Amino acid sequence: MTALTAAALQYYTGQGKVWIATRQGQGGPINGPWRFVGDVPELMLDFGKQKMVTIEESITGFGGTSAFYSVAIPASFTLQLLSWQQQNLQLALYGTYAGANAGGTVTGESVTAYNSGQFYAQNIGISNVSVTPVAGQVGSIAVTQGAGYTTAPTVTIAAPPSGGTQATAVATLVSAADITIQITNPGSGYTTAPAVTLTGGGFTTAATATATLTTATALVSGTDYTVSSQFGAIVPMASTFWSQLAPTAPVNMTLAYSYAANQGTVNPLAGSQQEVAIRLDGLNVADPQPGGLFGAVAIELKRCALQLPKSLGFLSKKEEMFPLDGMTMLDPLATDGAPYMKITQA
Repeated sequence: MTALTAAALQYYTGQGKVWIATRQGQGGPINGPWRFVGDVPELMLDFGKQKMVTIEESITGFGGTSAFYSVAIPASFTLQLLSWQQQNLQLALYGTYAGANAGGTVTGESVTAYNSGQFYAQNIGISNVSVTPVAGQVGSIAVTQGAGYTTAPTVTIAAPPSGGTQATAVATLVSAADITIQITNPGSGYTTAPAVTLTGGGFTTAATATATLTTATALVSGTDYTVSSQFGAIVPMASTFWSQLAPTAPVNMTLAYSYAANQGTVNPLAGSQQEVAIRLDGLNVADPQPGGLFGAVAIELKRCALQLPKSLGFLSKKEEMFPLDGMTMLDPLATDGAPYMKITQA
């Protein structure tokens, strides 16, 4: 019997860098560079789902085990990443990512606005913002007052040409000779100002109303709206333009603005599941080497399929790790006798 020597005793506490390379699907070759994914405090392999078969013996009368063997050894893995870089999110969330954006300008971006809350440009870090109502909506309704009203009349706005949306409004009775009208939906597609009809209300003298359409004239920054540039938020102000719109009345707008450089956008669930190769260039800090070095450990998972994380925390009072999970699979291209993974120690 060979005795253990000090050189044969080796313990393990791992640190190191994790790299990921994409592969073509269905076991194809690596088709991208190895990419450092940032600080990874945990890389775990889990063989807990392996399928075992137990054959009971029938000799002793106790039904003990005669044979116990594995018929399937699936290995799942978990990476806990600290770097929320876009490429990591793109891989884990089956997303698309077009890379960092150098910034630029936008014209004619369509948005729906409400006077009861802010609305957003599609980019962050915006400046030089111009907000312009889309022409052909009912922008205001002027009232020629009547007299003797006991209840608020019903307001009917004529329909637009085919393809448009009919505007709606409601009247409020302030006094017998004072009616105000608030637009609940400015409609769309009007080419001329529609007729506005007031019915009911028990008047002695009928009030009348006249609509005016929106035009493609930009609103005034600092009067009609302010801009929260960091997140691309545009905040309506109390102004003449908004005063006749109900809080839930949707107004179609077009935006023009400049936007700052950013790290890019990830569109989750817009891509497909990825196959990757994973490599740990590790150090065994429990294995000090001469010259102040540690023992090297290289671990390669040849072919892995990524799965969506069970959860992802976007608000937290502590530093959030980013899970990257999946299953190891057979690499049909392996030529080194290691079809799933290999571990090499210095």
